[in-house]
Amino acid sequence: MSAERAGKSPGEQPQNAATPQRAATVALGRGLRVACRRVERLCRALEADLARADDAGALRRAGEVLKVQLAAVPSGADRVVLAFPWAPDEAIEVPLQRDLSPRANVERLFRRARGLEQARAEIAARFAAAEVRRAALLELLAQTEALLSAPEADGEPAAPKSGTTVTTLMRAARGLGVRLADAAAIIAPKPRRAPPAKPLPDGVQRFSTAQGVEMLVGRHARANDALVTRLSRGGDVWLHRKDHAGAHGLLRCGGGARRKGAPEPAPPAADLREAAMLVAWLSGVGRDEAADITWTHARHVHKGKGLPAGAVYVRVERVTRVVVDRATIDALYARREAAG
Repeated sequence: MSAERAGKSPGEQPQNAATPQRAATVALGRGLRVACRRVERLCRALEADLARADDAGALRRAGEVLKVQLAAVPSGADRVVLAFPWAPDEAIEVPLQRDLSPRANVERLFRRARGLEQARAEIAARFAAAEVRRAALLELLAQTEALLSAPEADGEPAAPKSGTTVTTLMRAARGLGVRLADAAAIIAPKPRRAPPAKPLPDGVQRFSTAQGVEMLVGRHARANDALVTRLSRGGDVWLHRKDHAGAHGLLRCGGGARRKGAPEPAPPAADLREAAMLVAWLSGVGRDEAADITWTHARHVHKGKGLPAGAVYVRVERVTRVVVDRATIDALYARREAAG
């Protein structure tokens, strides 16, 4: 059939080979073939090791025969032919080490037999694992070749097997230890989108310290309640201006679960200073003025039943004194995220 009758111009060529997905599939197949050859060589080597390990039985039989016929061993011999005591018509050639006595040669034969028996179990386990890996690699290679022979759909080779794409095959190949630098370079992993930050309650603002620690601040009573009842975690640090009305703060420096009885870790001094300074500023403390700021871990702060908005019970508290530095406040506001 001519190119014109097929609906293509004479110079038109298929475009499948030019797509990154198909190029990655080709690279994947190349990597899988290399891995298959390597595991095949490993299987052959392990089979040979297993055959050598099977000599353990012969060595043990030789040791048993030699043990009961020590007197028949000539001095300085490197081997001796002995009849089986239980089958006089059959004989076995026993290898010897010239510089050892007949009894020492018996011990040597038994020692070598034990070593081979122990090694055989390990070799057999390695051989079984290598065979499983070889079968998995061959299956992946077959799927890759089928993927290459399939027509493309939406820029990626259509999968003959549901759910099979070059990306899923690459993931499986990596799990088997296949090196796929070429294929990975062709298809760059899609960057993970950071989950959108949850909207904060009305009146709560998000700041960040110079060290990147998140800090939440409430601007009114309802927002302060939300910090305690909805947003705090046990290891976070809660802050408030001592004996004054004003903003509540929550420094997000809490780690994972605390072992029972373990001391509570103090927050980093620099982060605590910035957080305390911000709470003081938002509670009406002016530039270059000093203020005492109460702080404690959030697990010690509770919203008592019947308390007005913004009022809480604090079981354990500490106090730090800060002087408001306007440059620090300006830097905190430069890293602020407005919310509500």
